[in-house]
Order: sequence, then C-alpha cells, then structure tokens
Amino acid sequence: MHQRYVITYDISNNKERRLVSKVLEGYGFRVQKSVFECLLNKRLLRELKAGMEKLEVCDGYVLFYRLSSRVPPSVIGSNIPANPDAGFSFVV
Repeated sequence: MHQRYVITYDISNNKERRLVSKVLEGYGFRVQKSVFECLLNKRLLRELKAGMEKLEVCDGYVLFYRLSSRVPPSVIGSNIPANPDAGFSFVV
C-alpha cells in the first residue's frame, strides 16, 4: 500500500542541497523549492531514507511527514498545482 509523504528540507550548503534535491526528484514531485510530495510504499520509503542517510547532510535537515489517506488536502486559491500521479503510470 502506498502512502503520501511531504518531504521538506532546509540545507544551507549548496552541494548538499543539490544532492538532496536530485534524490527526491527520483521519488516524487516538487511542490515548492524545498518541498516534495511523494507516493511511497514501505520499500520505497526505506530506500529513500537510506539514500538520504548516505548523503550525510551536515548543514541542515530533511523532514518526512506522512499524510493521512483519509483526509484530503485543503487547498485555498485558484492556481492549484497539478498532481502528476493523477491518471498516470510511471514505468521505471
């Protein structure tokens, strides 16, 4: 079963920030400059966390927030971001 996660980071070192961003791009989509939304099963979550630990971030942090599948997100505004997971399949 897949769970939706919001992963955010605050890293001051440019090299570390680029590496974290590159890894996250392989697991989800960017919703803001340092915020990603990812749909992960247990294996992918373990894989992503292991990849983040290997980067040994020293100048900041990466936070994982699991979202409840029972509570839809509230959106305020007229320019709602597109969800690339809706109606599409990804083949890796």
